[in-house]
Amino acid sequence: MDNALLKSQTPRIDLSIDSIKQDFIKLNARPAANEQFSPGLADDEHVRQVKVWVQDQERELGIKVTVVAGLESFTGDTESINSGAPGAIKQGQAVLFANCIKSHKQAMDAYEYVVVGLTALPRLVTTSQARLCGQIATNLASDQIEYIEKRFNVSMNDPQMAIMPYLAGLAALAIKPTFVQRRESWQRSWLRKVNPKLVWTATDIHHLIYQARCKA
Repeated sequence: MDNALLKSQTPRIDLSIDSIKQDFIKLNARPAANEQFSPGLADDEHVRQVKVWVQDQERELGIKVTVVAGLESFTGDTESINSGAPGAIKQGQAVLFANCIKSHKQAMDAYEYVVVGLTALPRLVTTSQARLCGQIATNLASDQIEYIEKRFNVSMNDPQMAIMPYLAGLAALAIKPTFVQRRESWQRSWLRKVNPKLVWTATDIHHLIYQARCKA
């Protein structure tokens, strides 16, 4: 089989900004994200099932999560939880809400969202979070900004409050850039130290999330 045929059969991952927006919208297309809706607490059997679904990720990253029946049984600060979110952080512990998770895929997405998006990513960018969020915000299209502001009930006048939950949601997509893409993004990150106005590409964003996952 020649190289041309191999390339034609190799699936390509679309890392365009528009594809990220569409994937993120699909990821959050739950009734709870847009209206007052309570799915009811999950029963004990389903809680155990969710725990089984995330076991492989727990072994891979070495990070355990707590699974509870639902938001109603969560005793943490509910004001800091994004509407429709499948999990949250309580005193440094990742918590998943079983009643927001209906399938193995959703459980995997929820794990990435909480462990990588809400925990590892903020820890990675602790000292540069405000600057980084401001840079990314300037590269977003107007429809993306409108979506983020409505989805998280925030204003892009405070990029940090708007961009971090957006990135946490993207973490749930668990997209792994190729070696070449990671190398190019790494090079661009160094150039950005000299030229802060260097555009953030979709690949750069996913590389940042990938780095956070590797260091989780």
